[in-house]
Amino acid sequence: MKNEKENNLAELNVHMFEQLRRLNDKNLTKEQMESEIERTKGVCLLASQIISNANLALKAHVVKSGVGVPPMLLTDDTEMDDGQI
Repeated sequence: MKNEKENNLAELNVHMFEQLRRLNDKNLTKEQMESEIERTKGVCLLASQIISNANLALKAHVVKSGVGVPPMLLTDDTEMDDGQI
């Protein structure tokens, strides 16, 4: 399932840096910059919720098992061995 692999914190990090690059674009008009600022506010709010959710999932997983990392926090290059990375 391709979409599932794209929904992880590494991908969120990519999106956040892409937004930062857009904010640093010196060629934006005043109106475009204002639009990017509003977009950034929305991205930041959503990112905060995603990070909070991931933190809660991690805490729950640690409490439940004491080891390993939940799948939603894994990236393609993370290898699991008996539930641990």
